[in-house]
Amino acid sequence: MTESSPQPRYRRCPHLSTRQVDGDLLVFDNRTMTAIGMNRTCRAIWRLIEQPMTIREVARGLESQFDMSDERSLEDIKAVFNALVAEKLVEKLA
Repeated sequence: MTESSPQPRYRRCPHLSTRQVDGDLLVFDNRTMTAIGMNRTCRAIWRLIEQPMTIREVARGLESQFDMSDERSLEDIKAVFNALVAEKLVEKLA
């Protein structure tokens, strides 16, 4: 039997703050003083990762909100996380 390795958990980067403005979620980078707007999917992910979560846990949380459950959706979520990490909005925990 093969044991699977533990999945990494992700969290919001601590140098960020958020504001709700006219129904939109804006994330402020307090180091660079820039604001980033989030689309509906990113907003849902952002709310889910208030506490550290794995990508699979996030996918399960999104399934009911977006009626998604296939492997392609998981790959799409991984791509979103890669972008969030690249933009230093989310960090992978060791």
